Amino acid sequence: MLQDVSTSGSDQDIEPRRKRIRRISVSSSDSVHSDVNQGNIVEVDVHREAELSPIPSDKIDSINKILGTDPSMPKVMGKPVSDQVASRLNYYATNGMSSDEKEKIRLEWPTPENCLSFNSPTLNPEILALLSPTDQKKDSFMCHIQNDIAGSLSALSSVISKLLDIADLPNVVKEIIPDLMTAGKLQCNAHFQLSMHRRHQVYPLLKSDTQKLAKESKMDNFLFGKTFMEKCKINQTINKSAVELQVSRVPASSQIFNRSHLNWQRPKTSVRFRKSQFVLNKRKEP
Repeated sequence: MLQDVSTSGSDQDIEPRRKRIRRISVSSSDSVHSDVNQGNIVEVDVHREAELSPIPSDKIDSINKILGTDPSMPKVMGKPVSDQVASRLNYYATNGMSSDEKEKIRLEWPTPENCLSFNSPTLNPEILALLSPTDQKKDSFMCHIQNDIAGSLSALSSVISKLLDIADLPNVVKEIIPDLMTAGKLQCNAHFQLSMHRRHQVYPLLKSDTQKLAKESKMDNFLFGKTFMEKCKINQTINKSAVELQVSRVPASSQIFNRSHLNWQRPKTSVRFRKSQFVLNKRKEP
């Protein structure tokens, strides 16, 4: 099949091969041989027939396994949802929500007490002092986005919990809950990526050793963890103690020799210099 489809440029000018097929029209059962001898002979373009006939799905699968998927083919879309749902979600996706509507949803779906990580992590006070007013506004804007995701996760987790409590509907538990959990995972991942973006904006403002601590810190209710400042103080104390314990080494060229020392000797270079200088001065005298 692949050989029939692929043709080189030199073969395009050659007329396609035609196969002579005998068309037989049978008028009665007792005159088969005579009708065969009188059957009409027509020419059929085999290549044209192959182009018109659709390729079976099993053939397409085998070709995809050999050649890989065709990148020029359009992407497969998901199954359509309800028109009532689509019209509303498409509107919010292109126009957003009003502040009053968002506040109403947040009051209706507060964050569960055992899911405080849904909320936007608070920026550590010591890090907030390093940010400029522009950077503080950027961080605040991302916090608002995370709080919107928190409201969605609160509503989603509440629905999943209610479905799990229904024991007499096994089909609902098997089919609906996995889809809801997938939506929850994606929203949690978006929430996490925003937090990491906020952290990466702070790294260039920190020293190298503090930056290493910031990257290794575990995020909780605070963006860099509630014990981040304590870790920084401990690290500074360790570095200061290491400097105090280190032996100070003075270069040999800058050492001052003590004449009271038994092994002290006058540098020979200075003596020679003085003698030569004395001789020069003596010659210049009248």
